[in-house]
Amino acid sequence: MNSDDEELLINSDDEELLMNSDDEELLMNSDEELLTNSDDEELLMNSDDEELLMNSDDEELLMNSDDEELLTNSDDEELLMNSDDEELLMNQ
Repeated sequence: MNSDDEELLINSDDEELLMNSDDEELLMNSDEELLTNSDDEELLMNSDDEELLMNSDDEELLMNSDDEELLTNSDDEELLMNSDDEELLMNQ
């Protein structure tokens, strides 16, 4: 990406163009829906946006999260039951 115009990329409708960018910060600041639909789990896991992770359909991604509050707020009982965090389960 030789372009200095990040806004141009962020506003682009070309998701493939954004997803292939090496600039993670650019992606993280872009459309949340684009990131949620991303196949790049590492990119999502590094996100500080808990709502973005909670809206993910990827249970494995959530289970690997270190954010107990994120898991506790999950409506997915099976996901919580598979958690190794007994304190998390006891608070249910």
